[in-house]
Order: sequence, then structure tokens, then C-alpha cells
Amino acid sequence: MDVDSQAESSKVGEETERKATAATMTKTMTAAEAERRRLVPKLKLWARERVRKEWIELAFAGCDPETLAFVECSKRNGLGVVFWCRKERDVMNACLKQYTTDKLHNALKRRLAESRPDSLLGWQHEDEVPSSR
Repeated sequence: MDVDSQAESSKVGEETERKATAATMTKTMTAAEAERRRLVPKLKLWARERVRKEWIELAFAGCDPETLAFVECSKRNGLGVVFWCRKERDVMNACLKQYTTDKLHNALKRRLAESRPDSLLGWQHEDEVPSSR
């Protein structure tokens, strides 16, 4: 076995070990412990939907003035919203972008997994989770 093959084999072994560790983590892990280990819970479908709805509600609650400004502009301009409300749309989107981060999404998942252990399917490392956006 040459040096490249040994290095490749070592990398594969480390990756397999990390996945196995994440998969076998206890369901009673706290959100703080999961965050420290950079683990994200794999949730059941109903739990993923609940987290997604909470994530969206948090974003719109935090951007209420910006959202209302866009809504008012769209009411005034009807179909012209595409042309006349660009500034309001951009301000609203910039605000929403602050709340729609993977970090917040993962924190909400961890919090739900801690409060509702029945929602948990397992754990996976942060680097293995596809982007939420």
C-alpha cells in the first residue's frame, strides 16, 4: 500500500468514525453540548416543519416595520409593485436575511430536540448538513 492510499484510508476512517459518533449520540444531549460539538439534530418531518415555521415567524416578527412598509407600498401600487416598491423590497429582504441564517436554524433545531426528544432521529455534524436556504 503506497503513502497516498494510506492517507486516503486514514481520512475515510476518520470520517466514518465521526459519522458513527454523531449517529450514536444520546438523545438526552443538551443544546449547549450539541452546539459545542458542532452537532445538529436530524429531526422527524413534523419537527422540521415546526422549526421552519418558527424560523419564518421569528424573521417576520423581527422585520415587522420593513414588511409593513413593503405591504403598504404594494397596496398603493397594485401591479406596479414590481417597479415602484423595489426600495422597500430590498430593505425588507436585507432585514429578513439577518434572521434566515444557518446558525439560527441550527439553534432552533437544537432547542426543539432538547425540549422534545421524541422529535429526534439522530445527530449529524454541522459540516454534513446542507444549507437551509
